[in-house]
Amino acid sequence: MVLTLVSEYNVATSLGGIIQIEQLVHTANALFLEDQINCNGDATLCCAKPKEHKELSQSGGLLCGGAAYICQHFYDSAPSGCYGTMTYITRAVATILECVPKQGELDCSIS
Repeated sequence: MVLTLVSEYNVATSLGGIIQIEQLVHTANALFLEDQINCNGDATLCCAKPKEHKELSQSGGLLCGGAAYICQHFYDSAPSGCYGTMTYITRAVATILECVPKQGELDCSIS
């Protein structure tokens, strides 16, 4: 949906080459975890920790049980709102896609 909106609103003439969806989701998760550290959110109990303090379960997975090294709290967050998954996916798209302008103003209200 986010990629469709980038195209629909003519943010860029082309999305560029291959879009690595897994990379987008991992980037969104990383942005989510950064925000969780900053606001002392629930994910600080499992995944939102500095690298030197990260813990894994005995089987090598995340403590929260999240799949594919994505925090369970990210999966469980509401889709909309300032801490919603769509917000983080949108931020990840803006971070990863080279076609999105890095400077200047971009109308990007998320509701």
